[in-house]
Amino acid sequence: MDNCYICCMETTKRQYYFYFLRDPDTLKPRYFGKTLDIKRRLSQHISESLTCNTHKCNWIKSLSKPPVIESIYQEECTIEESVQIEKTLMRKFLKRYDLTNSWDNCVGAWKTGKMVYQYDLSGNYIKTFENANHARIVTGIPDSNILRSCKKSCMQSVWKAGGFLWLYEKYDKYPYPIVKNTVGKCVIQTDLNGKYIAEYKSAREAERTLGIGYKLISSVCTNYKKQTHGFKFRFKT
Repeated sequence: MDNCYICCMETTKRQYYFYFLRDPDTLKPRYFGKTLDIKRRLSQHISESLTCNTHKCNWIKSLSKPPVIESIYQEECTIEESVQIEKTLMRKFLKRYDLTNSWDNCVGAWKTGKMVYQYDLSGNYIKTFENANHARIVTGIPDSNILRSCKKSCMQSVWKAGGFLWLYEKYDKYPYPIVKNTVGKCVIQTDLNGKYIAEYKSAREAERTLGIGYKLISSVCTNYKKQTHGFKFRFKT
């Protein structure tokens, strides 16, 4: 996905659905949002609730059955127009209903949060977004996954989200090593002087034993890093 394509996405008018998630027993509105695919959005909410602890996710997890999704308004508009509609409706609904939204996590908070930078899997810079919410609107990738990718990258560990790499900082090239197809090889652990310590069936097994991320271990094995956590690693030949 190149920059021109993403720019076209931002100016193209598409059909947006503005919806409520309702309590399955009382049918009271508990969450307000927008989506391009109303049928798919409910399953996404349920899936997201398994891996995050926002007010909305905790509410969904507390239910004995899935919430009810209901489209309350539809509009063919651009991304930025949809954001303005959402912000207008959100102001009204936050006063009227006990919603699990907040201005800190709703998509309408266009300027809230750090800028995020998108890279392809070869490490090439693609695009800058105002925040993870903006990135989610454009790409459809859950903002929680984008933020997790950015936070993992701060620890110099590559973490993909939606088939892309993400950072809080912009570089022409993704600054950390992108290790591929190395987790199934035997790994030898040594001290910094090269003295043998242990052997593992894979970088994954070393991670489970040592608590060191397998990507960090693999990056040492492939000579992208000299050492990690006071150890050296190499693939068994």
